[in-house]
Amino acid sequence: MKVIHIAAVPAGESAADEWDDLVQPDRVHRRVYTDPAIFAREMDHVYAASWVYLAHESEIPEPNDFRQAWLGTREVIVTRDEEGQIRVFSNRCSHRGATVCREHQGNAANFTCPYHGWRFDNRGQLFGIPGKNAYGPAFKARDMHLARPAQVASYKGFIFATLNSEAPPWPSTSAMPHAIWTPGSSTMGALRTSSWPALSAFASAATGNWSGTTRATATTCRSRTSRCW
Repeated sequence: MKVIHIAAVPAGESAADEWDDLVQPDRVHRRVYTDPAIFAREMDHVYAASWVYLAHESEIPEPNDFRQAWLGTREVIVTRDEEGQIRVFSNRCSHRGATVCREHQGNAANFTCPYHGWRFDNRGQLFGIPGKNAYGPAFKARDMHLARPAQVASYKGFIFATLNSEAPPWPSTSAMPHAIWTPGSSTMGALRTSSWPALSAFASAATGNWSGTTRATATTCRSRTSRCW
């Protein structure tokens, strides 16, 4: 999992200048929701750069519990290891990129990649390679653990992660306003999650980029005259 170092966008970049014209006070161009280049840029500069909500601790209450989550376009596994510590790591094998865990949620002390049988514990550490000697003398297994986000934190039971190593620590007054899914520091600060277990999750799919439904809803609520063209 790539750790993102955020760099300033060069002044006068043509794509950014062009995109500025897509959002106007009374309307939003449909390209904002369908352009692959805009989607890719949002994934790198919004989701990869910010703190992203992944799961609630009550969804993995027992040692070795796990569930899958998404950090932008990157699928991750959120686990509670044998010592009760929250861990987050990539659900892509460090060997050939195959999906390691195909179950959405469960309890497991380790995970086995179905492609070549590599085994990882529930901290993402590689500990078993069938036929290891066949990989040659230059092969270094110690460099092949599952990739992890740059930072992981839990706030009142809500688990967040970021790929940005330079993001402000969570929780902090500087990090909260830039998080993906943050109802507001006053609301977050008032939560008492010990009595608020997560009973289930709702998921839906729509054709378009991640922001289509959110932006359209926000636009409609903000102004009855807002529209797409």
